Amino acid sequence: MRKEEVAYLQELYEVHRLALFSYALSRTGHRETAEDVVHGAFAQVLKKQRLPKEVLPYLYRCIRNGAVDGHRRAALRKEKDALFAAPNGATSPEVVARFKELEDALGVLESDEGEAIVLKLYGGLTFKEIAVVKGKSVNTVASWYRRGLEKLRKHLGEDSDA
Repeated sequence: MRKEEVAYLQELYEVHRLALFSYALSRTGHRETAEDVVHGAFAQVLKKQRLPKEVLPYLYRCIRNGAVDGHRRAALRKEKDALFAAPNGATSPEVVARFKELEDALGVLESDEGEAIVLKLYGGLTFKEIAVVKGKSVNTVASWYRRGLEKLRKHLGEDSDA
């Protein structure tokens, strides 16, 4: 791989590392496994002779696949790490409770719905990029996202017209 491509990957990591980690954490439930999966995804790209055409969706797909493998390896672990970190290290009981409520609400969704929401809102991916990650059509991804948001609104008791 050329030096320019390696530099591009370093920049991509710096810009997207939190979103990539959040996605990995949403799929694995464990911080250590999520970190391993993200680093493994970059290692996979670095082993290639050329960068994939769409690098960011490719990384998310590698993370998704790595999370499945990591989930199998960590099947004996019972507790999950918190999915959402409180902003700026805030630890007030109200903030912690709200993040826990959001995390629990994601648990009521179908896996594909929750994954689409995390990729869209936390990963910043477009529906097209999520479709690449998931290997599905853009319309299917958009439907998962809309259904998931509607279920979240109902679960959290918010007006669906908001």
